[in-house]
Amino acid sequence: MSESKVLSLNEFLDTEAEDARREFVSEVWRARNEAGEIIPGKLVYRLATVGDREYARRQAKHGEKFDNAKYGCALISRCVLEPQIPPMEADKLQKKNGKEMDRLLSAILGEGGEDPQ
Repeated sequence: MSESKVLSLNEFLDTEAEDARREFVSEVWRARNEAGEIIPGKLVYRLATVGDREYARRQAKHGEKFDNAKYGCALISRCVLEPQIPPMEADKLQKKNGKEMDRLLSAILGEGGEDPQ
């Protein structure tokens, strides 16, 4: 059995955790390497926080209506670190490949993450 210890407040609140940056490799979104060859594209992201999810909910809620696509795009734009996606560009993400966007959103939400309805 592995040893564990109760975290200090600073350890718990530290946002620079080892796994804060993750890579998302896509066979759909491609890039060119220095030799000009087409290779899989890569994004760098972090897992969504409670604050990220709340921000995305506010962006997606219009009265009683909830826009799932707007939620996903707001969350992705907030959690993708490289390339940075300004909030005003988030709606443009709706034109990207839906299946690949779902895969990226699942990665950002992490294990057991659920998209609110």
